[in-house]
Amino acid sequence: MNIADLYRLIENLIRIASISDVDFSDPENPQCRCLVGEIKTNWLSVGHTRMGAVKEWNPPSVGEQVVLVSPSGDLSQAVIIAALSSIAHPSPDIDPKKPKRTYPDGAVIEYDYQAHKLSAILPTNATFELKSAGGLKVTGDLDLDGKLNVTGDIESGGNVKDINGSMQQMRDKYDAHGGHIGTGTPQPRMNTP
Repeated sequence: MNIADLYRLIENLIRIASISDVDFSDPENPQCRCLVGEIKTNWLSVGHTRMGAVKEWNPPSVGEQVVLVSPSGDLSQAVIIAALSSIAHPSPDIDPKKPKRTYPDGAVIEYDYQAHKLSAILPTNATFELKSAGGLKVTGDLDLDGKLNVTGDIESGGNVKDINGSMQQMRDKYDAHGGHIGTGTPQPRMNTP
């Protein structure tokens, strides 16, 4: 091996590249091809943040700038280990206190840990699904701007109100008229003794 070969191997240990092709058909080995200057690599494995008991799938996309690490300087064995921001794919934010994830359809998930605010903003007509057979507990006030559809019972440990008053006020008014508003026939009282 001559000096030129050694320089080439050293130079190829860590390279900046851009994704040119993707193939995610094999869950055991999702792969990409990269452009390193004018050189197109073989199919390379994609590094992940976690792939043990906890797994995360966040695949790279064509045109994304990445870092390749090549064992022994051999680009055919390179692994894609990280992504870099670029002119074509700039960082979605520059505020270090707001980790953010954006999606191609316009969805954004962000946590502002200075303001203690988690935001999940979905594009028009997007849906959100949460399945929890064990139940869901929300602690704190809940503001809902929209229609509420419920398929099961609604139970309340407090008073239920609408723009016309509370359920308790309606019961009191009904019972005060003998329980026969508009019927002429006494009906059972709504308030129980």
